[in-house]
Amino acid sequence: MIIDSHAYVGAPPVRCGFSEVDISPEWLIRLMRESGIDKMVVMPPANWAPGCDYRAGTDAVVAAVNRYPDRFIGFSGVTGYCVKHGIADLKYGIEEKGLKGAGEFKAAPHWSESIVMPIMRFLEKHRAPVLIHVFSVQEARMAEYIGNKLPNLPVIMGHMGGTNVVAGKRCIEAAKKYENIFLETSISPYDVIYEAVREVGARRILFGSDAPFVHPLQELRKIEALPISDQEKKRILSENILEILANII
Repeated sequence: MIIDSHAYVGAPPVRCGFSEVDISPEWLIRLMRESGIDKMVVMPPANWAPGCDYRAGTDAVVAAVNRYPDRFIGFSGVTGYCVKHGIADLKYGIEEKGLKGAGEFKAAPHWSESIVMPIMRFLEKHRAPVLIHVFSVQEARMAEYIGNKLPNLPVIMGHMGGTNVVAGKRCIEAAKKYENIFLETSISPYDVIYEAVREVGARRILFGSDAPFVHPLQELRKIEALPISDQEKKRILSENILEILANII
C-alpha cells in the first residue's frame, strides 16, 4: 500500500501563479491512479490570513472523505493566528467530524507561543498529528519547539524544509532529538531525504507529495530510487502514517 501523507482538497479551481489547478477529490483520484497511490491524507488548502477560520475548508475535506472513504484520510484545517478560532477549528474538525489530524498549520511570521501552544495542546490531548508547513529555518525551529514541549503530540514537519537545504538539515537535527517529530518528503531534494533516512531512520519519514500542486508520481519516484531496503520503503510509504493515526484518542 502507498499513502500520500500531504495533499489538499477543496473547491476547484485554484489560481496558482500562471496555471489553474483542480483540487477536487476527483482530480486527486485521477492523480492517484496515474501514480499507483492507494490513499491520500487530505487537508484544506492553507488560508493564512489573520483571524480566518477553516470551517468551509474542513467541510470540503469531510465531504471528500464521506464520498470516497477508501481513498481519503481527512485532516482538519486550523488557523495559527488566533487561539479562539484555532481551537474552534479543531473542535469542529476532530471532535465533531471525526477527522484524524490537523494541517497544514502555519503561524504568523513572528509566531506567538501564547497563540500556538494552546492549539497544539488541544491536539496533544487527542494524540492527533499536526502537519506544520516547514520551508524555513524559523518554521523548523517552531516545529522543533512544539515537539520538545509536547512529547505526546505527533509533529509532522511538512516538506521537511522543501528546497531550503539549510532548513532541511535543521529538520533532520530536530528529528534526531525528539521521537515525536516526523519528516514529510514533499518537495524536499532527494539527497536531503536520503540523509534523513540515514540520520533519523526510516521509521520517522513520511512520503508526501503536496498534490495537486505537485504531481505525486514525481515525488514517489524519489522514494523508490532511494538505496534502502524494501522494508524501509514500506515504512516510509504507508506504515509510519498508519501507526501515527492508530494512536489517536
